[in-house]
Amino acid sequence: MGLAAITPDALGELTVIGSGGQGTVYAAPGQLIGGRAPAVYKEFADPVRKTLNLRALDAMIRLRDEVPASVGHWLDETMAWPAGVVKRDGEVTGFVMRRAPETFHTEIRLPRRRASRLAQVELLLNDERYLAGRDLLIDDGFRLELLFDVARTLETLHGLGIVVGDLSPTNLLFSRERRPRCFFLDCDSMRLDGSSVLEQAETIDWETPGNEEIATTATDSYKFALLCVRLFAGDQSTRTASAVDRAGTPLRGLVERGLSTDPGRRPRMSQWRRALVSAQPGPAGRPRRSVRKLPVIAAVVAVVLLVLLGLSVRGCAGWVSSNTSGGRASEQADGVARVLDTSGKTRDRLDAALAGLVSCADPQNAGAGLRSVVTDRRAQVERTAGLRVELLARGEELRKLLNAALVQARRAAEAYAAWAADVGRDGCGSAAMRDADRRRGDATARQADAAWGRFVALWNPIADEYGHPRVSVRDL
Repeated sequence: MGLAAITPDALGELTVIGSGGQGTVYAAPGQLIGGRAPAVYKEFADPVRKTLNLRALDAMIRLRDEVPASVGHWLDETMAWPAGVVKRDGEVTGFVMRRAPETFHTEIRLPRRRASRLAQVELLLNDERYLAGRDLLIDDGFRLELLFDVARTLETLHGLGIVVGDLSPTNLLFSRERRPRCFFLDCDSMRLDGSSVLEQAETIDWETPGNEEIATTATDSYKFALLCVRLFAGDQSTRTASAVDRAGTPLRGLVERGLSTDPGRRPRMSQWRRALVSAQPGPAGRPRRSVRKLPVIAAVVAVVLLVLLGLSVRGCAGWVSSNTSGGRASEQADGVARVLDTSGKTRDRLDAALAGLVSCADPQNAGAGLRSVVTDRRAQVERTAGLRVELLARGEELRKLLNAALVQARRAAEAYAAWAADVGRDGCGSAAMRDADRRRGDATARQADAAWGRFVALWNPIADEYGHPRVSVRDL
């Protein structure tokens, strides 16, 4: 193997976290992923070591250094991707990966106590009585947000040449935030550029239909359709497409195609993502996102009351002016949230374009996507300059941090767009794949992520106060 190996004594004092047929997972306090995130060590069982495809494992670990910095950071935030091999006496014994963040643990109620455990999606594939009994009740808005995040994650993975293969609710975690996010486990079972570390296997009741080849983008789409159905049905094994009817006709149509035994009929993940953006929960579910209108309504009601009390409208006009059109703190928070919403969508397009450029599947289209990201970032910088934030806690500091993050994000996108032009001119096999524009984009993307981190720390308490979802660097 071409990578430098980690020695067992560099792992720190090992503590068993879990074990299974492939081996044992330990906490590895001596290692950090990306210099910041806690690590775990997966040690393969002796019989499994003999079957390892070490070239495939080497390629997985190298990927983190070969992709743009923003994509590498995204991998670290989204999944337990292999980060380094461990050798004992010259033999590969396992690898280190990120430990699932605390965000992806949940507290559940048991008959005699409460307990914290990994928030595996299989917990949610149960009826409402079960969920209520364990303090896990969710609504359709939550289901749609979670499915959207899984879809966009799969879309980016496919763009990088990665197929999940064994997409199942035991390998997928969820967060309990108002805007839920996903986190993938068992990434060494994924397939990168057609190669697998271990022989592909499938979870019972999540198998590929018929004699179809397993671990392809088409099988990921099939299993995503199963996830949609089972999450809405609250059932571990149903295949009934009508379970998603309350999310709307477009999603039902995609689910029917996704469950087809013909791989060619199944939707691409970009189609799933777009459908989930527009999907709405039925009457029993909450709205996915909404801009708060209450402050304006309250102002109008107050004017009416003042008039009824014999006061002039002119006398209260100044009050109305200061409490509408951005005058109220809640509306100012709404304005910031709208910028963040557009920023998140731009980040999705950036990730998809970079994945397409790294894989060289369509450099021309990737370049066009990156140029559109630059345009969006410029518009977001201009919009931020006009935000009113004086009524928000540390409002001006918040606006400056948002502007700084967006400016760095714009510069990173400009560098990546220049890189795409270089690749389009010189070809995928040329030195342009790792040229100066690529390095400039990576460096600036790291600066942007650091700037986003400072903004998020200040924004999230404000988001809590005014009813907006918390965000992470990954969202922006």
